[in-house]
Amino acid sequence: TLVQAVSAELQQYSDDLTILANERDARDFARETLLSSSGASIDATQTRLLGDFTSLLQQNPDYLVARYVTFNGSVWTEVSNFDGSTPRVNRNIQPGALTSDPTLEESLANAPGQVATSDITFQLNPYAPILDRLVPYIRFSAPVAPDSSFDANVAGVIQLDVKAGPLIDLIAERANEQAARLNGRRILVANAEGRILYDTANPELDVLRELALRQSPLITDAYPAAAALL
Repeated sequence: TLVQAVSAELQQYSDDLTILANERDARDFARETLLSSSGASIDATQTRLLGDFTSLLQQNPDYLVARYVTFNGSVWTEVSNFDGSTPRVNRNIQPGALTSDPTLEESLANAPGQVATSDITFQLNPYAPILDRLVPYIRFSAPVAPDSSFDANVAGVIQLDVKAGPLIDLIAERANEQAARLNGRRILVANAEGRILYDTANPELDVLRELALRQSPLITDAYPAAAALL
């Protein structure tokens, strides 16, 4: 079914992130960030973590960015792959770059093994032509615990930004399949805010463009009768 297919896809993203966040490379790097900002030890653990990030992105072309974020919102180790070919490594510290990120705040309050997920959001691809720079993605964020020698339960988080387009395509495919099984059936899919992500009666709607322009219709406005049944 539509729900099962989408849930399975989201679970796969979460599982990939959870495995990464719980591995020794991530935990060792988290420990080092609490001890020092430079030196041979942190450089070695960062290199290992960058290798894990790079490998994950190479194996999954829908994964845009993997990054480690400290508890105060500084990005510290990041690999991006916007063009789906060669991952780009960034070892530099980006102070306070994600201080206001809601998934960071949620993750810091979570226990290791839990994953926070954003709605569909947009970020700029600095390597693309101007008209193609807005990239829709969903952010997954999981806490990383240092070893037991620290009082802190969570040192930072690992985030995974995943392309939203393939998920929207999956929603459209499965919704159309289910709608076609019964004459006259119509399926509406909306996000948590009630904004329409897909409507089998209006398959030409460019959902991602509408979301980027903040013009995506609310189900309560476009279909008040249907919304009243929810």
